[in-house]
Amino acid sequence: MTQPVKWFASDMAGAPACSGQAGVLISLLSACLVDGFNLLTLDSLVVAGNVATGTKAGHGYKLHQVVEIAGASPVGLNGQWRVTEVSTNTFKFATTGISDQTATGTITAKTASAGWLKPYTGTNKATFRSQKAGATQCHIRVDDSVALYATVTGYESMTDVDTGTNAFGPHYFKKSSAADATSRPWVMIADERGFYLGIAWSNTTTYDFYHFGDFDTLIAGDAWACRLQGLSASGPGTIGQYSSVSEATPAAVGYARTSLTPRTYAAIPSQTALMQHSMSGGQCIYAQGITSTPANAATNLSGIHGYQNAQSYDQFASPSPGDAGYHYFPVFIVEVATSQKFLRGSCRGLLHVYEYNPTFSGNYTIQEGVQNVSGGLVMMIRSAGETQYPLYPQTTLVFNLGDWG
Repeated sequence: MTQPVKWFASDMAGAPACSGQAGVLISLLSACLVDGFNLLTLDSLVVAGNVATGTKAGHGYKLHQVVEIAGASPVGLNGQWRVTEVSTNTFKFATTGISDQTATGTITAKTASAGWLKPYTGTNKATFRSQKAGATQCHIRVDDSVALYATVTGYESMTDVDTGTNAFGPHYFKKSSAADATSRPWVMIADERGFYLGIAWSNTTTYDFYHFGDFDTLIAGDAWACRLQGLSASGPGTIGQYSSVSEATPAAVGYARTSLTPRTYAAIPSQTALMQHSMSGGQCIYAQGITSTPANAATNLSGIHGYQNAQSYDQFASPSPGDAGYHYFPVFIVEVATSQKFLRGSCRGLLHVYEYNPTFSGNYTIQEGVQNVSGGLVMMIRSAGETQYPLYPQTTLVFNLGDWG
């Protein structure tokens, strides 16, 4: 059994650290995308009433994370399972079709990886790509030789760690505000075709989010619907200063600050700018001709809209007073290869929450029983607002933990 979407966080047992040192981002990506982590040999694995209980003192697994079981008999227990209950020494997951019994064998469990490949490596350099059939299988090349940030570039294909075709980028994944070994909080949500990575590189509560992987295209025959979204400059002064996944990235703030794809909608090889856009917020005021300054653009992806120039922004009540709930909308991909802009597709797994600043403790939370979301689970994460054009406050990103398709 395979769980298509995984999440990972720096506070998971055995998770790799992210700090201001060369090479740490490659180790993080390798652990989450390729290898998994926190490999344990279980004391027992018992099935009763279609629930499997693994026992290992201090296992450290978290509720709703995905673990991978191996070495068990019956073999139906081997595979990936989402954890449904945890205690200090046990964790549980739901099974079907396996009779009540105590499994035998040398049984291991680990935090399951997203199932990617790492085709090429060098000194503080590596490439990663999806191996899923039907995916674009574009590569992301990570040069992690600098302490504070990694330089990342997308390629349609590669023949070694330094050589590829149809590059898109570079962008930058900021790791830390200081060149030291202090660990920074991070979280990743990934499936076999893409990942979102958030790093709280300048504080312990909000993240800059980056993305690499496929998006859902509206264009028939669009075989290169892959995007790279990172920071457009390597040295932001504050978190949120340069374009990240947290924003609607309107064209008003310049194409250099948007995400990138390797080809146009017509499949012409050419690095092409993309915007994020939500129909429920993040409208580009500047494009409507209200003013001629790029600062007048709404950019938040979470329950807030408006524009600068001595005017206030609107906040939507959280939770919604009508039903005490939260409401989610797709985030669209807009191509800006020409003077005209048009929908090219939508983000896989990323949702816009209509209400502003949902209430929860900690840096992230998982909501259960969400309607009209595959699997009924979403993760909410504190993220940075735009701090350059204009000064918006902290926002919240929402990710579907079900199947992204």
